[in-house]
Amino acid sequence: MKDAPLDQRPHWDALAHLDPDAAVIDPRDRRGDKNAYLAAIRNETIAQSLAARGVRTALDLGCGTGSLGRTLLGLGARVVGLDIARGLLARVAERGLGDAYLPVLYDGWRFPIRDASLDAVTTYVVMTHIVEDRQLIQVLGECARVLAPGGVLIAIEQVRRKVRDQPSAFKRFRTLASYEQLFAEAGLRPRRAEILRYGHTPWIYLIRFGWIPKRLHGRLARLERWWGSRIGVPPWDYCDVLFEAAKP
Repeated sequence: MKDAPLDQRPHWDALAHLDPDAAVIDPRDRRGDKNAYLAAIRNETIAQSLAARGVRTALDLGCGTGSLGRTLLGLGARVVGLDIARGLLARVAERGLGDAYLPVLYDGWRFPIRDASLDAVTTYVVMTHIVEDRQLIQVLGECARVLAPGGVLIAIEQVRRKVRDQPSAFKRFRTLASYEQLFAEAGLRPRRAEILRYGHTPWIYLIRFGWIPKRLHGRLARLERWWGSRIGVPPWDYCDVLFEAAKP
């Protein structure tokens, strides 16, 4: 159990040679249109969630190649990017993020960051890859430790109606309720959960193969969010869900 986070390191390092977004979103997206669509949803959602908070310091947890970095820097924050994969971190420099973004290799357990020193922690489909609940509580506890009082965790994770494991991809799809319970057990107060998109829709494949013009992607993303607020989590598919949780 103690070495569980590092068990995934070879998996992520093996993806480091790919396009920087493909390495951390969908390695099979050779055109890059799907990854650009998903990254745009992520970036806009996290920017909207943090824009009014006056974020000065942030942690990009599971930062990979720094895909989220420019969005966080655009909010005026100084950012630490943590990841277990040395190969992915080596690609961060290609994004030209500058000195305000510091990529750091860590062991998957204790964050090398002072207590109560950050305004925000952001993460994108990282907790989905932490398959042991006990380990996830440990990581969430570290988020709570490094956040200042009133600081916020913004996470986008893949959620299903029932818990389902996908061992070949190092994934555990949890439920909305199980995530909120884990946040609470780690000392974070759940504040918001909102469905952003569905995993296996016909249009995501049309986007992947370039059959939906890029000028329509923003409109489609807004429509997906609207559907999510009305349909909820279906029994046949996963959803990307925005979670917000605060440190009391």
